[in-house]
Amino acid sequence: MKRIKENNVLKSIPESETIQDIIQLLVPSLFSTKDSAKYFLTVIGDILHKKISLYYFINSKILMQFFRELNQECYKFFGINLLNYFKFKYYEHANDECRLINMCEISPSSSLSHFFHSRHIIDLFCVASHYSTRYVCGDSYLEKYCNNYSVVNYALYLKNNTSIEILSQFINTTTEECEGYHISWKNMMYLWKLFIEDEKIPNVFFNHSLKQMFLSHFSELGISIGIENNTTFYPDSGGAINENIIINNRTSKHLPFVCNFISYWEHNINCSEAVQQQQDEAFDEAFDEAFDEAFDEEYELELDELLMLFNKSIKKSATTLLHNNVSDKMLLGLIRHFYPDVVIEDDKYLIHVGIKPEIWNKKKEIEEFITCYKENKSSHMLASSSSSSILSQSLYSVYQSYCKYAFDKGYHIISKRWFEKYFISNYDMFLIDNTVVSSKWFSF
Repeated sequence: MKRIKENNVLKSIPESETIQDIIQLLVPSLFSTKDSAKYFLTVIGDILHKKISLYYFINSKILMQFFRELNQECYKFFGINLLNYFKFKYYEHANDECRLINMCEISPSSSLSHFFHSRHIIDLFCVASHYSTRYVCGDSYLEKYCNNYSVVNYALYLKNNTSIEILSQFINTTTEECEGYHISWKNMMYLWKLFIEDEKIPNVFFNHSLKQMFLSHFSELGISIGIENNTTFYPDSGGAINENIIINNRTSKHLPFVCNFISYWEHNINCSEAVQQQQDEAFDEAFDEAFDEAFDEEYELELDELLMLFNKSIKKSATTLLHNNVSDKMLLGLIRHFYPDVVIEDDKYLIHVGIKPEIWNKKKEIEEFITCYKENKSSHMLASSSSSSILSQSLYSVYQSYCKYAFDKGYHIISKRWFEKYFISNYDMFLIDNTVVSSKWFSF
C-alpha cells in the first residue's frame, strides 16, 4: 500500500508479459475474446483517470459479486467507487450515455477469488490505466482500434439505437404478420423478455413504459393495437392504459410453444397452495380425504424432471418442431413470467410443486421398490441358510438399489434429494442420523 501511494501506478507502463498475464486471466474465464477484455480494461482505466462519465451495463447479475470485490480493491487503492459506473439494472438512463459490456456466463458457484490476489489486482489496474492512456478512451478504442465489429456493435447498441428502433427490432425479430390472429399483452411481455435475453441488453422498458411506447408510437412501429373482447382502441381518447391491450394481426413462432407449455402445466402440475385454496372452497368430505392423501408430503419438482416430462408429452408435428430445442432455461423463463408465485430454489427446484400422480406417481413407485427390495433381502437370507439378521444399510446404498430397480423397470428415476426426503418423512423411526437404515426396517 505504501509503495502504491509513493509511486503512481497509473503512470507506469507495464511489461508485455504483465499485459499478457492479465489478458489470459480474463480470457476465456470472463470474456470470450481479447477485444472484449481490452475494452473492459480501457473502461476501467477511464474511470481511474476520471476521463468521462458514462454508464456501463453488465449482462449478468451473477457477476455482481465480482464487481463488488473489484470495487473494494479499487476503493482501497484509489478511493474510486466503480459501482457508480458499472450497472446491472437500467433506470431510464440516457441512451447516449450507456455502453454495454458483454461478459461470459458463469456458474453461480464459480470461484473468482484468484482474480483478487494482491499481485493480480495491482497488475490489472496498471494495465487498465495503460490501455486508457494508449487508446485515449473506451469509445476511441471501439471506433479506431477494435476490429471485432460484434464487440463494437454490442458496446454501442444503446447509443446507436433509439427507443423506436429497438422496439422495431423487437417486433420484427419476435413476431410476424398473420391476419386474424392477435398477441395478448402478457405474451408480448414474455416475447420482450426473450428478446432482451437473446440480445443481452438491459431491460430498457418497464411494463408501463413499454406499453406507453406501443400506444404512442404504434403507427411508426407498423402495428395495430386493440383491446380484448373486440373493443376498438382509440389513440386520441387519452384514457388510462388498459391492461388488456392486444397486438392485432400478428403472431410469433414462440407462442405455440408457450401455449403448449401453459396447457401442460395447467393439466398436469399441482401447486399445493392453489389446491389448498380449492380445498378451502370445497365442502365435500370425499374431496377432503382425497386432498389429504395427495398432499401428505411436501411437493417438489426438479426443473430437469419437468423438462423431461414436457418433452415426452410433445407430439412430433410441423407446429412443434421448435420444441426440439427446449431447454431448462426456457422453462425457467416461462415459469417466472406466467407463474411468478412459484418458489424456485437454486434455479433448479420448484418448491411446493408436483406432477399429478397419473403422470408420475413417485410415492407409489418408491413403495413398490421397497416391497421388492425387502422381499429380495429376505429371500437372499433364507437361501444362504444364515441365522444372522439383515444388517443395517446406508440410505445411499438403498437409493442406489432403487436406481437399478427403476432402470430395469423402465421408470423415470426419482432424484436422490426427493427419495431421501420421502424416506425420512415416512421411515424416520428406522433411520440413524438420517443416513443409515436400521435393520429393524426390514421386518417392518
